[in-house]
Amino acid sequence: MIRLALLFALLGAPAAALDLCAEYWFTRNQIFDRAGYCFGSPLGAAIFDNGDCTTSAPALSPADKALAERLAEEEGWLGCRTDTSATALAIPGLAQRLRLEDIPVPAPYESACLGWTGERLVLRSGRSAASAATGVIQPGETILWSYEEVGGWGFFISESGNGMGWAPSPPLNEETCEALAG
Repeated sequence: MIRLALLFALLGAPAAALDLCAEYWFTRNQIFDRAGYCFGSPLGAAIFDNGDCTTSAPALSPADKALAERLAEEEGWLGCRTDTSATALAIPGLAQRLRLEDIPVPAPYESACLGWTGERLVLRSGRSAASAATGVIQPGETILWSYEEVGGWGFFISESGNGMGWAPSPPLNEETCEALAG
């Protein structure tokens, strides 16, 4: 019970722990950044560094275009008003997120496995066993997940600070977690 109280104290209100507006804006704009977009706003230029940009009208793959449109719709549905005149954004692990091979897409819910009882879980920068390791979740740790699963891979965050990244989605249930939240 203490671990659950600690988790909620760290996260704030359970439904508001992730700033979905910031997450959707960041994810949508990370898609554009990877396509070579040159940001004109102070926020975009500060987060994504225009040093390698090539265009103000990037060609997106059909999948990237559909995802960017879906994220923009979610921003609209939530009434998001990201202040693009700012130069910082509250994204957990921003520097590490910018280095990921595969972009995690925020889900509108959050969950946690308090007290992972499974084996050591290696986190990776992409959805491949060949991707670089970005962290590890040890037995006993709390695993946070707030992102969509893709092709059997989940994006997880170690609550203890041991990293974030992709791993084949383990079963997160009463058998592999001392307790579940979310």
